[in-house]
Amino acid sequence: MVLHEDIPKWETFGRLMISPKELYFRNKLVIADKKGKGIGGFITRKLSPHMVSIFTSIMKDEQPSDLHKMSPDEIVYYNAYLRKALLHKKFPTHDNQIPELKRRMTILEGQISAGNDNKKVRDELCQIATYLQAYNAISKADLNEYIKDLRNA
Repeated sequence: MVLHEDIPKWETFGRLMISPKELYFRNKLVIADKKGKGIGGFITRKLSPHMVSIFTSIMKDEQPSDLHKMSPDEIVYYNAYLRKALLHKKFPTHDNQIPELKRRMTILEGQISAGNDNKKVRDELCQIATYLQAYNAISKADLNEYIKDLRNA
């Protein structure tokens, strides 16, 4: 049996840090930079038990299994986090997600243009833009400008 005391608060996850306690006991993926600060756009999120096992395998430096069982949303999430941690060359990822992210972004921008002022739509747009920056599809300056414009609109 694993005790809370036996699990470290933070563990290295590529160029990031991950909280094993949150992952094991609360099914949440909590990441931070090497200084322990949160990373903008990469929100803490509740994971399915399958995703917990995938991220646990990666933390143990083992190849994750059953990647084909992930939902489309989980695929985007998984790929973006592996790219941000610079683990995308060491562990398997799905084909390029940039077109899917851009498609989703276009749909959400259309909703805002049509008058949908729901905060969740804007939050999802910010998250997608952050994922695109993790893929190096947009620059950090462009990301900051986009988020600033989105929040002021």
